Amino acid sequence: MRIAMYIFLLLAAGAACSCSTSGRLARRDAQALLSHTPRPLRAVAPPADTVRRIRTNTEFDLIPVEVTYENGEETYNIWLDAVTVVAPSRTVPERCGHIEIDFLVTLPRILQSNCRSIVLRPVLHREQERIPLEEISLRGTLFDRVQRRDYWQYVRYLERFRPDSVHAARGFRRFVRYPLPEGVRADSVTRAGQDISLRYVQRIPAAEAGRRLLVILEGEIRGLDGSVYPLPPSDTLRYNISSMLFFADTTTRYVERIIEKHIRVSDRKRLAFRAGESCIVDTLENNEVQLSLIAQLMEKIFDRREYAVDSIVLRAGASPEGPVRLNERLSRERAWNLQHRFAAWFPSLPLDTLIRTGGIGEDWETLAALIRQDDNIVHKQEIEMLIEQEQDPDLRETRIAACFPEEYAYMQRMLYPRLRAVHIDYRLHRTDMVQDTLVTTRPDSLYAEGVGLMQQRQYDAALGILAPYADINTAICLLSVNRNAQALELLLSLSDDDARVCYLRAIAYARQGKPTQSLQAFDAACALNEDLSYRAALDPELSELIKNR
Repeated sequence: MRIAMYIFLLLAAGAACSCSTSGRLARRDAQALLSHTPRPLRAVAPPADTVRRIRTNTEFDLIPVEVTYENGEETYNIWLDAVTVVAPSRTVPERCGHIEIDFLVTLPRILQSNCRSIVLRPVLHREQERIPLEEISLRGTLFDRVQRRDYWQYVRYLERFRPDSVHAARGFRRFVRYPLPEGVRADSVTRAGQDISLRYVQRIPAAEAGRRLLVILEGEIRGLDGSVYPLPPSDTLRYNISSMLFFADTTTRYVERIIEKHIRVSDRKRLAFRAGESCIVDTLENNEVQLSLIAQLMEKIFDRREYAVDSIVLRAGASPEGPVRLNERLSRERAWNLQHRFAAWFPSLPLDTLIRTGGIGEDWETLAALIRQDDNIVHKQEIEMLIEQEQDPDLRETRIAACFPEEYAYMQRMLYPRLRAVHIDYRLHRTDMVQDTLVTTRPDSLYAEGVGLMQQRQYDAALGILAPYADINTAICLLSVNRNAQALELLLSLSDDDARVCYLRAIAYARQGKPTQSLQAFDAACALNEDLSYRAALDPELSELIKNR
């Protein structure tokens, strides 16, 4: 066994010495080639999301592999027909929130050798950002055998010495000179002999694409002699993105704004009162904070010169426990006490003539709303019905306590304190207005925000804003998220005299599997704008229909 190992290492060393990598390739300026995929191959392209990420020596996912045997060893050969090189720029459509680019990577024979490992790295350039895509790894048969031998030695080392993680890492660096690639699109063993062409398909989210994409090819070649040859940068492939945003309506939309001369500002604050009392105690519960908020709002209203205060209506409420007449008196007294507090805050203002006070009494309306919202009350429907049917407030409370004692105790503890609140209505008017109402127009900022999101290709977010407007921009968002039936229904409700609308109808009909209606809509669009006849070549839904009509 040892003799066989020594013979193998001597053969590998001899082969490595005879395989000078960097020098010979640098003299010839050898490089890998990058080109757009020809149309015949694009027509049968597999969906990008079906390309599996593999690292195996028995299959190659992107192109067919033929297995042969040489000296008892399996060899994997990759065969493709001659590659047609096309122009370095191509237009790709944006569909369903994604853009799919595909290209061919050609590896000339001169770069290949049994004792070399080739790593090809497509790099996507988007505006100022550089995004490396998944790598492709191609290894010669001898290089692969050396790698296998290194890993075999490393596994034997682990089994024999059982090292800890630190020593295991050191052992890996010692035994494995050429680690297997990680996280690659494809990894294969090849036999040199002819040019190899690989097809690469990549899907990119539309929101991240921008208007143009650039792809270059980088990589390096490693030899068993330890030399490294960085591949010279390839030609740049350019992808121009064709989007339905071409039809977007970017004109400013205006909305009418009705300005009223008279304004009403309502404020509701909860003040805690002791049961059966009307005096305001600052230290009771959260009263100090609530009083401070009331004072801040009043100060803000009186400081604004464009408004004048006509009146302030101050009302206070009470909870239902106790006799109804007592609660009515308590609510009025609580409003009066708060009015006196206002007068102490603003002694220079004529608050005695501006403020009108009143009492709400037992605030059953607010109590019913709180009961509907509270899931802790089991018999909420029965209690609401009892409140509606019983006209006497005192008897009403007695019946609730008798029929639903647990809920009544909960209401006393959790809901009744929230009924002891004050309601303040400020009646104002604009000092610079003579008319009671004024109608003005202003840009619709919400609509502009939706259009901005659409232009950034954030279609779901844009649709959340633009859906109520039901215009051509809404239809574009619907088509962009593949809601074709809904988009077609909307487009049919828009004007027949708009060429953009007719063209988008053609796309929607085509996606719905209605070629006749699609061609009719396309002809109508071209009759309104003949330039759209050239646009169809950029939209895959229409290009084949028109070619085969």
